[in-house]
Amino acid sequence: MKKLLFLFAFILFACGSDDYGNAPMMSLTIENKDAVAESVIEVRLVGYEFLNLNITSGSSRTFTLSGGINGGISNVNVDMRVLCDNTVSYTKSMSVNFTNGENTTIRITDKDPNDTTPMNCGGSNWNIIP
Repeated sequence: MKKLLFLFAFILFACGSDDYGNAPMMSLTIENKDAVAESVIEVRLVGYEFLNLNITSGSSRTFTLSGGINGGISNVNVDMRVLCDNTVSYTKSMSVNFTNGENTTIRITDKDPNDTTPMNCGGSNWNIIP
């Protein structure tokens, strides 16, 4: 009887734990470094939709992609809805390569930060920071 109990306990512990649920999660950060005329109000990618955002100049937001990315982590289309001068909006799309367990950052910067005239709509650089 002791052997049967030991066998049951062994099987329970051997099958009761896995490392699949502990895989490191990916994340996406949208960083608006200094694009004063633009704020990101929505971010969409396969399986995720982040709405009602307000990522303005000097701010950032990180999104945990806890469910992974359906279809793979290479060449993932990320769509960002951008509000320009609080009046009009446009969509910026980028193809992004993610890495398991790591953060990927999309950084928005003013094309000419030393220019004293107001920034135009769409007058920004969009870079992926691995």
